[in-house]
Amino acid sequence: MPAAQEGDAVLVAEKIRATIEGTPAPEVNRMTVSIGTAQARPDDNNGESVIKRADQGLYLAKGAGRNCIKSCVD
Repeated sequence: MPAAQEGDAVLVAEKIRATIEGTPAPEVNRMTVSIGTAQARPDDNNGESVIKRADQGLYLAKGAGRNCIKSCVD
């Protein structure tokens, strides 16, 4: 979402998270997802640094008990 603000990305991520959680999955009983978000900064040289921060957000979400969204701003 290149033109989106961070709050917009979090809203979309929350819709994805809620949809997955609400989707019946009898073979696994319950599905959840943890999502990390990050906003591109002017000093980012490439997309790799943004993905790295989003990945850090993912691990923050997993550490927070899973099934949530966390943003990484560092």
